[in-house]
Amino acid sequence: MKNNIYFKWFMESLREDQKKDYQQYSLNEQKNWYIGYLEDHYSVKSAKSTLITLESVGAIIDKKTLLVYPLFKNNMPDFDNPMDLKYCSSEWIENLNKVDIDILTNL
Repeated sequence: MKNNIYFKWFMESLREDQKKDYQQYSLNEQKNWYIGYLEDHYSVKSAKSTLITLESVGAIIDKKTLLVYPLFKNNMPDFDNPMDLKYCSSEWIENLNKVDIDILTNL
């Protein structure tokens, strides 16, 4: 729930032209912009360097903790619902593309 409030405040902080730009960004650009906002406003430091987007499964992974966070439809991470990588379903793993498999292999 806390993440939803932060995201609401983030979106409210944007001008209309920024909102349109934001919607055109890739997942990584959106994530970086949002994390930058969190770092600037809520003392959330070093998150950017540990989060990696897994686009094929609509999730991000924290490379330090190996926790996987699903992405909302607006491409923001759902930090309230982490899943340890070792408990991800076989269906989830089968949906990984080669790029994301390479990312996970190199963690």
